[in-house]
Amino acid sequence: MSTETLSSEIEGAQTKLVSALGDDGRWRGGCRSRLFESGLTLHLFRRLNVQGAAPRKLAAYCREALAAPAPRWQGALERDLARLIATSALGLPVTSEQADRVKAALGGLEHHSRKRKHDFFLALLAELVPQVSWSPARAFDPGPYAHQWITLIATSLRLLAADDADKAVPAAELTKAQGPDGSWQCHVPATVIALLALSTQDRNNPAVRSGLAFLVAQQRADGGLPFIADEDTWVTGLTTLTLLDSGLPPTLLAGAARYLADQQLPSGGWGYSETVDQSDIDDTAVITLALSRVPGHERAAERGAWHLLSLQNDDGGFPTFVRGAPSEVEITAKCLRTLGAFTGTASAVARGWRWLAGKQRPDGGFSHEWSRSPAFPVLHVLRAAADLPPGYPEQVVSEIRGGCLRFLRDTAGSGGGWRYHRDESEVSLMVTSHAVAALGSLPDPPVELIEEALPWLSEQGPAVADPDSLGPRPFVYDVPILARVYRLAALTSAHQVLAGTEARYSGFSLERA
Repeated sequence: MSTETLSSEIEGAQTKLVSALGDDGRWRGGCRSRLFESGLTLHLFRRLNVQGAAPRKLAAYCREALAAPAPRWQGALERDLARLIATSALGLPVTSEQADRVKAALGGLEHHSRKRKHDFFLALLAELVPQVSWSPARAFDPGPYAHQWITLIATSLRLLAADDADKAVPAAELTKAQGPDGSWQCHVPATVIALLALSTQDRNNPAVRSGLAFLVAQQRADGGLPFIADEDTWVTGLTTLTLLDSGLPPTLLAGAARYLADQQLPSGGWGYSETVDQSDIDDTAVITLALSRVPGHERAAERGAWHLLSLQNDDGGFPTFVRGAPSEVEITAKCLRTLGAFTGTASAVARGWRWLAGKQRPDGGFSHEWSRSPAFPVLHVLRAAADLPPGYPEQVVSEIRGGCLRFLRDTAGSGGGWRYHRDESEVSLMVTSHAVAALGSLPDPPVELIEEALPWLSEQGPAVADPDSLGPRPFVYDVPILARVYRLAALTSAHQVLAGTEARYSGFSLERA
């Protein structure tokens, strides 16, 4: 692909994204239906005898999903658990083979939160699929570093298990935590479980009616329910930063910047949606960096950076939600990129790089966390390295870069492009976008590898745009606009390499007078 064609592809991608910006300054990404949430909600509707079009459409969605092959991106746990719950919700027979597959998948969970998830799913299955004999669930313990969704789910499970005399306190806690839109933190599973719990005490509770109205409002055109109502704050922050990286003038993104600044929480952080008051480092790092590049938003950016610094763990890494929770690679890398744009952060950034160096695998890659793309954490590590100011731990960073390049070379397909798994036949638009953007962040990028991948990134290219986002991990959810955003990031990075141009941002100070 010539640089002229590449420029045309970039301009087209920019134009389409800018034209999708709402008058209120946000991008609406949407979130597609998923069988897990749809089966949960159908259980709730049937338990509460909800009538009308919503439960009929939802049942039809579940039947159609069960009749079709499971999406190829689903792992065994998501596939088997969602199908089991939907089968039971429809009143269809649950076979012992179905139950055994779910039990085996639960036993194979691999994540630092696996015990908590294992206990949660067992408690949920005992409630929703009581015809199967499940192992007795241990008391669900959210742990000392739980974020709000986990705390809400723990309270809901406590209410479900409580005797009538002990229901008042957890019921009051749940009711108090309900948002003005009727949801619990914009999170469909947490909302369904809260409503299942509250309805055991009083089905006519106004909180139950409000929550049901929220769920009906989230029903998609296909009849199903999504994982979350939206993640528009995240989508707007990511799209704004990507367009700035692509060379779009900040003046054209003033409306988006105002919207983002208005969503800043009292802590200085951001949540993924306007109805979410649990901040996370992912949103905060990306939005802070974006606002630092738009004149007039320096104070909001400074508050965001201070919030990030307050959450750094003792090991030097950064968690996603709460200080003290396990540090995560892609989250730490995003923080380091953002904090590197501010002076007065050298010690924190150096500690973060030392932590990252200890997490790199022998093959040069890193564990995935919030994306199933193997190139996603590598992308953010290399982006942070590209923006590293002089005087930081350059030898550590140089060694990390070398491992990342080796990993991307080893995982590239023979015809260009990257896949989620080596044994897959189809090239992934998302993984290829992540990999090309990562390679373009190297000081001496492999031009031939980037050129081989470019046909897969053209607007009419043959790469498959399967979703990559994870939540709750390891379940995959689909926000379609993200593929367009990451594609633009890759095209921009490739153009900088092939045209030999690169923009740098000078940053501003966090040092106190």
